[in-house]
Amino acid sequence: MVGVLKVGCGVVPGMFLILNFGVSDQSRNYTAYEHALNIFRTTATGDTLLVNGDNHFFPLVYARVVEQMREGTAVYDRLNLIFKMIPGLRESDASPGEWPGLRAEKEKAIIENAHPRDVFFVLFDPGSILMPPSYKVTAYCLLHRVMKKEEAEKPYRVSNLWRYYATENFYEPFTRDFMNRQIHAHFRLRYGQFLFASGDGNAGLQSVLEASKIGFDDSGVHLAAASVLMNENLLDQAREEMDRASSLFPKGSALLDNNWGCYYFRLKDYDAAIRFFRKAAEASPSTAMYHRNLALAFRESGREMEAAQTLEAFSLPLLQTGELQELIIEPPQEGR
Repeated sequence: MVGVLKVGCGVVPGMFLILNFGVSDQSRNYTAYEHALNIFRTTATGDTLLVNGDNHFFPLVYARVVEQMREGTAVYDRLNLIFKMIPGLRESDASPGEWPGLRAEKEKAIIENAHPRDVFFVLFDPGSILMPPSYKVTAYCLLHRVMKKEEAEKPYRVSNLWRYYATENFYEPFTRDFMNRQIHAHFRLRYGQFLFASGDGNAGLQSVLEASKIGFDDSGVHLAAASVLMNENLLDQAREEMDRASSLFPKGSALLDNNWGCYYFRLKDYDAAIRFFRKAAEASPSTAMYHRNLALAFRESGREMEAAQTLEAFSLPLLQTGELQELIIEPPQEGR
């Protein structure tokens, strides 16, 4: 009897191991390696990478330390863990709420002293960036490139880099976890953004919708997809993405409320836009972007006095035409 139990204890786990080998086999999973390779292929010697998020950071740690990729490119970790931006300081050493300001000052110094080389942010959500007033962040293939405002007005002209990106992992048959799907989905989102900018709207839409399907359980993917589609005035498709994002976001999310406000603003339903922008501003009163959007919605609805009061209460400058369109996918400027 004991012998039978011993055999059973070996056979039963072995049976499940064999039956689920296809699920567990990750031998063809090159996602992290190719992602790091693509990031470094977007840079040149002397450039600077400011990195945020595990799915970016750890592939780059491996690529730099083990593979010694692009050693002429400076890499900084925005959480100051390994490739430190501020040597000797840990994020936990800063008082609550102090670290974003310290990081912004360091990033400002890096940006202002980078010329003639480029500075790139490596992150999925550019909303955490605080830029010096004369600079802005623009889409640059998989990365976000820091540019002088006057230079950023030029059309999106980067094309060849997409041809040189490694994408073998996207087509390999293996079970993909959240990390793999997030990287793949954001790749499709950024490529769709490029296709829209290059004039191929049908292919751009297809790429964005494919990203949404790949990142079906990723609220950030759906919110980013909605933003791209809103900027292309594809409001029906944007509404579907906003609904998907809403089903995944926690209630009371200021970011989600802000983007609903942007959606209704595009529909010219300013009362609904005001309602959502106000909710976002109340949930996150220190975020200038939400107050600026609220003021713009007030102004567009003819409520000039309330727009002025909103700006005055937050010491914000006057709004310019089209500013909401910038803020829906671009980060706010420092001190604004």
